[in-house]
Amino acid sequence: MENGPRRCWRPRPPPSSSSRWTWPWSTSRCPPSGVNAAGGALGVLAGGVLTEYAGWRWVMFVNLPIVAVALALVPAGVRESRNPGPRERMDVLGAVLATSGIGLLVFGVVRTDVRGWTSAATLGTLAAAFALLAAFVAVEARVRSPLVRLGLLRSRWVGGANVIVFLAAAGQFAGFYFVSLYMQEVLGMGAAATGAAFLPFSAGVVLGPVAAAATTGVAAREGGMASGLLNSSRQLGGCVGVAALATVAAHRTGTGTSPAALNDGFALSLAVGAGLFVPAALVAVALPRRAAGGSSAAVAEPRLERTR
Repeated sequence: MENGPRRCWRPRPPPSSSSRWTWPWSTSRCPPSGVNAAGGALGVLAGGVLTEYAGWRWVMFVNLPIVAVALALVPAGVRESRNPGPRERMDVLGAVLATSGIGLLVFGVVRTDVRGWTSAATLGTLAAAFALLAAFVAVEARVRSPLVRLGLLRSRWVGGANVIVFLAAAGQFAGFYFVSLYMQEVLGMGAAATGAAFLPFSAGVVLGPVAAAATTGVAAREGGMASGLLNSSRQLGGCVGVAALATVAAHRTGTGTSPAALNDGFALSLAVGAGLFVPAALVAVALPRRAAGGSSAAVAEPRLERTR
């Protein structure tokens, strides 16, 4: 086993522009995924302590001083960069359609625990959400400077990484949610003790390799777009996953409020959430592999078109 810092495979930009290219592979240090794990561990612990001793509303306010400190450190740690070329117009219509569609989708799923999946309100909300998202796809295929270039998703690396993150986030976020409820409402643990009990679980959450896969074969100028797409998949997966699995738990629990009834609902939702990792693992297995010694001959996916 290799000693020293972990390394992962990343593409090196092509030396010249052409309509099509295959990027050679090179090694670089993986993203600091340990920072995400440390942040998750600290967040659940701090959230539990705040809820226990200051009230749950402080969980919302605690972000303000953190953001203030981050903004104060920006001038010292981030160098300003300017693009000498002409500025592209912002895809306002695409942003509005995507935000509205995703918002309606999450709202429709969240309300299924009260209205049910077959109610007119739920079906109408979900239909409107899918219509807005379909309009977003149509706009992105035609706009000059799209918010998300659809050609990125033709790569099995990019598309596969987003599917993995969506499914994994749905199961992971739901796991955090239902295990915390189980600890407090079934086991009778306090909020601070629950936060401390989550530390081993939080410290084990590392998504660095997936983040690396999501930017494999992507042009340098579209790296931010690919990273933003991955982050959106993670957030959307978490929102939809928690909302859908909360409905599953509510239907199993019914009107019962006893620890046994709550335990049945939590157990079913956790089982369904764990099942989401199965297709995520299958997608990960299906991703193309590099050849031995770092050759790109066995990997055809970095061959991406520059045009839409």
